[in-house]
Amino acid sequence: MQGVRAALAATIALFAAACDGEPDGKPYVEFVGGGFIFNYNISEAYYGFVARAVRRIPAGTMIEVEFENPSGGAPFIERRSADSGRGEFMFRTPPVEGVRAGRDYRVELR
Repeated sequence: MQGVRAALAATIALFAAACDGEPDGKPYVEFVGGGFIFNYNISEAYYGFVARAVRRIPAGTMIEVEFENPSGGAPFIERRSADSGRGEFMFRTPPVEGVRAGRDYRVELR
């Protein structure tokens, strides 16, 4: 879980730096938290994160997140339109398999 947090924070920091188009220099979003969730009752695992808007995101902006697939298949991609006034965005994978302890999984926010 620590590896996912570090990878998410680094990716979001890169995204924020790339989106630095306003004079105040603030990023559009900041990482709030995330990691893996294991539901042992139904033998299901997924991972994700929450990002908070720290400045106004233009209406109609598409947010895309690409999650590495722990089982080695195609990455999971989630796209969402940034609604005006929305403060937080939650992104998560569908159920995953093949998760290994101590391994970092790549997440990219665009």
